[in-house]
This record gives sequence, C-alpha cells and structure tokens, in this order.
Amino acid sequence: MAWELKGPMIEQTAKLQVRRCPQLVQSSTRSARALYFAFHFLVVSTAGRAQEPRDHKGFWISFGPGVGLNLYDVHERDDRFGKAFYVRLGGTPSQKVLVGFEAIYWGRGDLDRGNTTLTVAYYPSRAGGFFGRGGVGTSIIDIGADSRMGVGATAGIGFDTRLTRNFYITPNVDWLLSLFYDSEPDPSLGMVRSANSQLLLTVGVTWH
Repeated sequence: MAWELKGPMIEQTAKLQVRRCPQLVQSSTRSARALYFAFHFLVVSTAGRAQEPRDHKGFWISFGPGVGLNLYDVHERDDRFGKAFYVRLGGTPSQKVLVGFEAIYWGRGDLDRGNTTLTVAYYPSRAGGFFGRGGVGTSIIDIGADSRMGVGATAGIGFDTRLTRNFYITPNVDWLLSLFYDSEPDPSLGMVRSANSQLLLTVGVTWH
C-alpha cells in the first residue's frame, strides 16, 4: 500500500519539476541579460568619463597608503623596507597646475622618516591623467623619542584614473631626499647621514 502511494507522488513531483524548468531557464536568462547590460553600461560610462577633459578647479585633496624602500642602510641595518603614507591638499591656479601642501612618510618599527613640503603638480595634457610633481620643505628622522630636523625635497609621478566626475584612484611613485647636518653625534641617533633618500610606491584616492 505504501508503495502505491509513493508512485503517484514521485510522478507528480517529476511533472512539477519539468514544468518549472522553463521558468528557471527564463529567470536565469533574464538575470544574465540584466548583468550583461549593467556591466556594459558600467564599461561604456567609465570609458566615456576617461575621455572627458579633467575639470581641475578649486580645492583638491589626495591621500593613501603604500610601501617604501630606504636607499641607505644607516639606522635601518639590513631591513630597508617599510610602510608609507601621504596626504596632499591645496588649490588649482590652472587646469594643468595644482599647488599645495604635502606630508609624506616612511617608517619601520620605531624608525620614522618623512618630508613636509610645498608641492607643485603639473599635468602635460588636460585630457590625460599623468602628472609630475615636486616640492621643497623640511625633513625629519625619528627613533623612539629622539628626532632630528633637516631639509627635505620630494619628486614623483602619478596617474589619475577617473571613477566619477571628480573622484580618482591615483597610483604614485615618489623619491624623498633628506639633508641633515650634525656637528656631533646624537646620543640615540648617532651621526645622522648628511643625505638620505627613500623610494615610495603608494595608491591613493583623489578628489578635485
């Protein structure tokens, strides 16, 4: 008796699944089409924005993390790699020139180095995202509670990849130069090398 009851139930379930298959296929097809058109719209709109001239005006800001290599081994011994971070902000005198303030940093453990400079960025093409940048200001080396100030200079290149009208992802390559003068050794820092430099790779976000 139990077997006779299961047979019709299995048959009805199979028929129901067969009836649902076209609906599932149609639903999956509609979802796939929707995803395709959404992706196509995103690609086309992004490509269109990339071709639009950059509208540089007013206030701008950029910041982001990265990694860096100290090019000298004084105080760093054999471990020259560290973390990096930068913040830049300023104004826009023209479509191809941005001016402002930059703080850029390299660090490892209890050792920190960084430059604070007035910076100028130049875009050769208004439609392109490539730019060169440079600035001069102060430099600092810090180990624990001891620090030393000097003269700093920063030079670098970057590229603005547009996400929205005024929002960009910006990879950067920067070279930092620090100049110090010591007439006598520091109790903690020792004789600070007169010239020191770092090479930094960062990826930030930019708004302007």
